[in-house]
Amino acid sequence: MNMMNHPFSRFALLAWLALGLFAAAQDAHWVETNSWQGTGSQQTGIFFVTAERWRVIYRPKGRGPFRLDLNRESGSDPAVVTDQKGTVIQGGRRNFTGTGRFYLDIQTDRAQWEVVVEQWLSPIEKWHLVQLIKQETPTLARIATWTGAKGEEEYDLHIPRGAWRLFVNVAGEGHLDLSIDPADGGGKPLLLNRLPAGETGTWIHRSGTFRIRLRAGENCEWKLDACIVK
Repeated sequence: MNMMNHPFSRFALLAWLALGLFAAAQDAHWVETNSWQGTGSQQTGIFFVTAERWRVIYRPKGRGPFRLDLNRESGSDPAVVTDQKGTVIQGGRRNFTGTGRFYLDIQTDRAQWEVVVEQWLSPIEKWHLVQLIKQETPTLARIATWTGAKGEEEYDLHIPRGAWRLFVNVAGEGHLDLSIDPADGGGKPLLLNRLPAGETGTWIHRSGTFRIRLRAGENCEWKLDACIVK
């Protein structure tokens, strides 16, 4: 007798499948899907949220102020994650619901920080998110490079459309102060202060003409690469 044609067997198979799906859903847990760390103000790249429940965890160090905003990719409906105006700053978290594409805007003068996004995902949901990230990873094209050492420099850069990314490489024992301002005076400046040796950078989620100002200390060499999304 073909067991698959037996009504009870078909019912048992469906029940087994349903139980398996239920068990998989019960395996959901908090998964770290994105993390960033740095010094000074910075905007993150776009990250994807596919879970209905998720949270942003922030761990600043040093002196404030420290503000963290959550933005949709379009820049609409920003939400304040934390806004600490005093010199004493502390870590925390904020929970969110709803899926979408977002970026974070970190605003601080000189505080160091780490920011983490965690999503409530089952193993299969985590796998789907990994595949989405692989498909959506942007390809960048370099459009400008500058190098220098001790002293002050200023450059203008025009971005015709979309978001762009600035990579910063600092070498030597000195430090680098860097600011990025919209040349038309609109919008707030982005400050990367007292950058030590190493690699860092930021996304800028708007187009237009920007003024980049640098001040490098003794024994400091630096390189900037401006890139746009192809």
